[in-house]
Amino acid sequence: MIGKHIKEQPLHKTLKQYRVLAILSLAFIGYMMLDCWSFFEENHTTMSVESAAGFFTYVAALLGAFVSCVKNVQARHEE
Repeated sequence: MIGKHIKEQPLHKTLKQYRVLAILSLAFIGYMMLDCWSFFEENHTTMSVESAAGFFTYVAALLGAFVSCVKNVQARHEE
């Protein structure tokens, strides 16, 4: 049976094996980046220099988290 190991091993090992949390994090961070882009499109004319700096710092943090999630999904994990 294909899914037999899912019932036999603990849930945390299954989640780590299928990288469920990393993929969900990737989807959430991607959504947040799209939300940031739509916010920027609507408000870029009224943003002050300080708010633009804060916004781009937030976007840089999201981009770093996105790259980290992609590397986690691609990396080989010891089982």
